[in-house]
Amino acid sequence: MGRGRKPKPQKVIDLMGGRAHSHRAPRDEITPPSKIPTCPAHLDTKARNEWKRVAPLLDSVGIMTELDRATLAAYCEAYSRWVNAIVTIKKMGGEAYWKGREKDKKGNVLKVGTLTLNPYVRLQKEAEDCMRKNGSLLAMSPSSRASLSIANQKPTKAASKTEKFRSLKHGQN
Repeated sequence: MGRGRKPKPQKVIDLMGGRAHSHRAPRDEITPPSKIPTCPAHLDTKARNEWKRVAPLLDSVGIMTELDRATLAAYCEAYSRWVNAIVTIKKMGGEAYWKGREKDKKGNVLKVGTLTLNPYVRLQKEAEDCMRKNGSLLAMSPSSRASLSIANQKPTKAASKTEKFRSLKHGQN
């Protein structure tokens, strides 16, 4: 049996607004520097593209470190499997198919067969579960982000351009 909830990292506690509500003193903990890890070479094209899309977004929150490389890689690999499963399901004609069905040249059914669930549906679900689990660890779901504040968020290129435009529009230098 466990001893209660897992402790939250201090960085996450700070993003939530500090410890004022918990009455606990901050713990000494390892705080690796915020940095986007390098993309692993074993990821396929779809997974690499997802890495390139997601890693800067995660870094802008300020909780991405080199130690998160494997978790992000697992998320991106699951994303690739999920996309591949969806594409295959569509190519096969949907979530169910007729196993053992035979038709003649005119398209008339000679043997009905058995309606069977497409095995790629299970692969899609397993990939979704893996994405959800690893994504939650990286604050990539609405519920895992709900308690984080944006006070310590790093400015993105789009945000800094917007601020620059606002300052020019309102006559501030």
